Amino acid sequence: MPTHRSPQPKTARDDVSCFAGSPFLSFAGNNVCKHYPDSDVAVEYAKAQAIAGIVSREAQCDTPRPLRLCEEDGRIEFSFLPSQHSLAYEYAHFLRDPSTDSQFLTLVDRAAHLLASIHCQLDLPTRSQFDAPVAFDAAARFGRFAFPHRQFEKSPRAFLHCDFGFANLACAKDRRSEATTLIIYDPSPNDHSTFAPDQYGSIYLDIGCFFASLNGRFPLRHQIAAKWTRVEDAKRRFADAYAASSGHNVDLELAESVGYATAFASFTKWRGNGWRRRIGMTLLYNRFKQNTNWMNLPGKYHDAA
Repeated sequence: MPTHRSPQPKTARDDVSCFAGSPFLSFAGNNVCKHYPDSDVAVEYAKAQAIAGIVSREAQCDTPRPLRLCEEDGRIEFSFLPSQHSLAYEYAHFLRDPSTDSQFLTLVDRAAHLLASIHCQLDLPTRSQFDAPVAFDAAARFGRFAFPHRQFEKSPRAFLHCDFGFANLACAKDRRSEATTLIIYDPSPNDHSTFAPDQYGSIYLDIGCFFASLNGRFPLRHQIAAKWTRVEDAKRRFADAYAASSGHNVDLELAESVGYATAFASFTKWRGNGWRRRIGMTLLYNRFKQNTNWMNLPGKYHDAA
């Protein structure tokens, strides 16, 4: 008999955050409107249209379709996709139950292939070059998982999704066929490591964001009884699938480092510079998860968290 309660999936109408990690959402009949108070809504619309086109060519993948642009009040109306739950829900089961291996890892393959397609095919009329924010740069240079900037700067470049993590990845199961569809949301800047919808930069900014999610960027109640040794299986599976689809081999150490810097920048933005950020980083990177000692750094590096 289980000793813990399984997390229950939520639909978008139960928790609108599974449409996007933003409070600027409202329903318009059967559709969803997202408001963009601090972003170029025309570029957001062009990007949403382009990604919808890419997703439409992928098997068992979907995304809300942009239906209408209202530039005067800075909003876009999207189609509503019902009966979905976060990919984090599937991941929580994967970390606890070996029988779910095939289902979750298939979704990981699909996510990696979809991200590779976005990186290879997304093209926008304007581009904003990546400029590392202070917190990201500090973690990248001096953090526990510091990485050489030359290695990062030489990595492949592409237009980015900008927030490729569990907050914007969901899935929906067809009750008749049992087929599971991967759903991708909200290709908008997250305001801690990406800052423009037409962000152009290292592919590791998206890959690292996904790795940070795998390290535990989902609700603690879903992490009960997790077997964290299985995290590395998911990371390697994603890296292999991305390389097979894109032709770019994924450097796991660099992906982990960028994920660490992304998480550090996120906690700095939303939790500040003190103990709240330290607690957040400790929950993600700790000896219990066995993800603190994978990289030997010279003594001059110190823990930025």
